[in-house]
Amino acid sequence: MPRFSAQFALVASVLSGCIAVPMPADVPLTGTHVGTVVDADSGTPVQGAVVRFQAHPNAAAVSNAEGVFRLEPVLLHSSWSGVMLLGPTESVCIDTVTIEAPGYQTTVVNKSVIKPGRGNCSGVNFEYRVSLRRAT
Repeated sequence: MPRFSAQFALVASVLSGCIAVPMPADVPLTGTHVGTVVDADSGTPVQGAVVRFQAHPNAAAVSNAEGVFRLEPVLLHSSWSGVMLLGPTESVCIDTVTIEAPGYQTTVVNKSVIKPGRGNCSGVNFEYRVSLRRAT
């Protein structure tokens, strides 16, 4: 795979009006999701609810006795290095998570945030409270 030279990065950044920065080896594809899962009727915590990214189903978290979960970001591991040109643009980090628990209806939650000048979901934290309805 070709390596980018420092001269190329400098020329590209001057011509485009952008800033050249080193490309990180691990790029976050999702944000961090932290929240509480509760019963919609009683408001009591739901233990054992499985929270997972729809786009990355192997990444999952399970709510504890207080209904609290923490779903860590999914990283793209890269073995190459290069440069990334950052211009005056905005990036949108959109994550969709599915919450499942025995005896409850499956719930899907979409979260998004606009990040100025970023090319990924680095540092994005989503916090929320999920109310699950009992299955009928």
